[in-house]
Amino acid sequence: MCASPPGGMPETAGLEPGLQAARPERSMTEDTRGGDRHDADEEEPRVPEQPASRRTPFTRTTLIAVVVLAAVFLWLAGRLLLLSFAGLLLAIFLRTGAWLISRYTRLSMGWALLVFVLLLLGGATLAGVLFAPRLAEQARELTERVPQAVSQLTERLRDTTWGDWILDELMPAGGGQEGVGMAQHATTAARGLMDFVVAVVLVIFVGLYLAVDPLGYVRGLLRLVPPSRRRRTAEILFAAGYQIRWWLLGQLLSMVVVGVIMGVGLGFIGVPLAFALGVLAGLLEFIPTLGPPLAVIPAVLLALVEEPQKALYVLVLYGIVQTIEANVLTPLVQQRAVHLKPVVTITAQVFFTWTAGPIGLLVAVPFVAAVQVIVQMGYVQDFLGDDLPLAAEEEARKELEEADVLEPAASGGQRRRSRDAA
Repeated sequence: MCASPPGGMPETAGLEPGLQAARPERSMTEDTRGGDRHDADEEEPRVPEQPASRRTPFTRTTLIAVVVLAAVFLWLAGRLLLLSFAGLLLAIFLRTGAWLISRYTRLSMGWALLVFVLLLLGGATLAGVLFAPRLAEQARELTERVPQAVSQLTERLRDTTWGDWILDELMPAGGGQEGVGMAQHATTAARGLMDFVVAVVLVIFVGLYLAVDPLGYVRGLLRLVPPSRRRRTAEILFAAGYQIRWWLLGQLLSMVVVGVIMGVGLGFIGVPLAFALGVLAGLLEFIPTLGPPLAVIPAVLLALVEEPQKALYVLVLYGIVQTIEANVLTPLVQQRAVHLKPVVTITAQVFFTWTAGPIGLLVAVPFVAAVQVIVQMGYVQDFLGDDLPLAAEEEARKELEEADVLEPAASGGQRRRSRDAA
């Protein structure tokens, strides 16, 4: 321990004069600051803050609970949401047709939508009268001849040693119970038919209502967003709609071109039921990546039964069609829409098919295309700050200005006065 200075002298006695003078000034400054802080505390009393330890667990727990509940809801209601998204696709298709009619006829969107729906119904009726009997007959025959072709090819493989071994490994013995479980099969078929009818009705219902008044639903969604973020959210929504619209138009164009080329080409080759096979190829073209290979399998099977050389011609025709699609049709769509990588497409199709069935396979690609635009604009551009130019973004801004979706933000006093007046 250090002894205190003798004679009760202050500790500053042994210091230099300059330091002795500095010490009282610092103490006076500290007293002055302390007095100022004291006066400030008296004038504006502080509100005690809630400790962060009390806020953080509640916030994290709430966030985790919301994420878990959202995941459970999406898992349980995934099929319903995908059906609603299919209705959105129908609405976008109807609005696009109505927009084209309104643009060239000066009709309002309501009347243009009615005209477009009537044109669709009339075209479907005319096509049914002209082609439905032939198509139905060939479709029925196709369902009979494809299994027969599979049986004939199986018998041919049985005649070879390696083919017999492969068939034994793929199809082990154990069949022959054809009459067992007929009631269960009938019940399953009836249930599947009811599910199909309900799905079609829901898609048509959602599509028509969204097509009649889409901006009303957009304004309702924007109400859930803070006013400062509504314009950007509206741009993202319009960009996603732009992406879906051009993807849909591209797929419809591909369906028509591929269906016509395949039907005419198969007929020229001499494959039976060429008309039904062409229609099937056009319909399955709506499913990217997986649809075209599925469409060519029945044609190859029937050609193999007729003449093996025809099967080679069918594969050559399929290669020509895919080349035209990849080098002509797809670039036209990519000028307007974002291109999806094949791995992303196949993964999304497998996942949605596994979780939601056939409806998931149908809407997987447009759903992922819309999500991709939302992620690129909302996360990559806004959150990460990356400069990512998108054609959909520029077009969305133009459409947003024309649509007049955003409402002018009112101040708090104006909102109170309007509520009091109401």
